[in-house]
Amino acid sequence: MKRIILGVSMCMMLLITTNLNAQNYRVQVATYDTGVPSNYFSAAGLDNVIQEIDVNGFYRYYKKKNYATQNEAIKAQEEAISKGFENASVIDLEKLREECSSPCGSGYYSGLVVGMIFFDFDKDFLRGKSKDELDVLHQILTDNPAFNVVIDAHTDSKGTDEYNINLSQRRANSAKKYLIARGITSSRITTSINGEKAPIAKNATTDGKDLPEGRQYNRRVEFVLKDADNSVRSDMVEEVPIPDYLKAY
Repeated sequence: MKRIILGVSMCMMLLITTNLNAQNYRVQVATYDTGVPSNYFSAAGLDNVIQEIDVNGFYRYYKKKNYATQNEAIKAQEEAISKGFENASVIDLEKLREECSSPCGSGYYSGLVVGMIFFDFDKDFLRGKSKDELDVLHQILTDNPAFNVVIDAHTDSKGTDEYNINLSQRRANSAKKYLIARGITSSRITTSINGEKAPIAKNATTDGKDLPEGRQYNRRVEFVLKDADNSVRSDMVEEVPIPDYLKAY
């Protein structure tokens, strides 16, 4: 892996056509010629870093959040530098858009990536972090009016199959209602109800001992984004890393 020091002012270097909505700045943490492990940045003490691959095949890593002011972005840049990523830089999206005489790159891209959301035990209310993710999803759907989303809802293994199907339906409805309240039409939203049948983590050990941390990963809603061609846009959905000892096989 080689560290790449590249400018970001040339439009074709980035796959973004950003609807700013006052979120005018991004922070690029690092650029490499090959991808790094999913825990590479968190191991260095820097959270909420996402990966994008530009049109030239370079792996660019950004802070997930877009920033409303330059000062906010500079603070995030300074944090990245303090963690050892000395080439972290602030990207002025307004300036970048002005430099682009046509949309940068090809196809739709919002410059945002949405992650899955999680729930408390036996609950369907949205946590604050869940609302943040749904706000990102709302922005992606707003920027890309031909996109649709599947809300894929799950539970852990506590309770009966029937109860967990109902609970995952309630969780899907909570996410759907939030998006509709923000202006996304219901025709663009589909729900997939799974109950406990598709865990991504272990609910218990092989000897039957409860694993609350694993069950937390399973109490989730995932998002499947589909573009105008009905192709799944996995590049716009963040993969949540699960510790090896908890992974469901």
